[in-house]
Amino acid sequence: MKAQSDSEEQRKQQRILPPQSTPQMLARLLGGAECCWVLEDFHKMESTEKVKLAQIMKVFMDMADAYRNLKIIAIGAVGSARQAVEADAEMKNRVSETFVPLMSDEEIGQIIQKGQDLLNFSMNINV
Repeated sequence: MKAQSDSEEQRKQQRILPPQSTPQMLARLLGGAECCWVLEDFHKMESTEKVKLAQIMKVFMDMADAYRNLKIIAIGAVGSARQAVEADAEMKNRVSETFVPLMSDEEIGQIIQKGQDLLNFSMNINV
């Protein structure tokens, strides 16, 4: 009777450095999750950061064919889209700007009133 022996070789791999965050990786993660990236107060960003963001926006636009919902929404003061275009001229045909007017006191009051009705509480009108 012959004895048989099986040997298994195991390898353990360990990364020397953790995976680096890149615009492409971020786009794949957000796109795969069908999410968009919302940036508030875009107008408060430093000019140097806007240049970097314009580069990231180009990557997102390039990957939008693979991920339909992949977007960067920059919320800020009037002229935000123009600021992105100024940071990188290639952004001219890749950015759209939508004007959203400020709410009137009456519209804000309607939100407060609706909240009071739905949550069953009342608030001093002067607040």
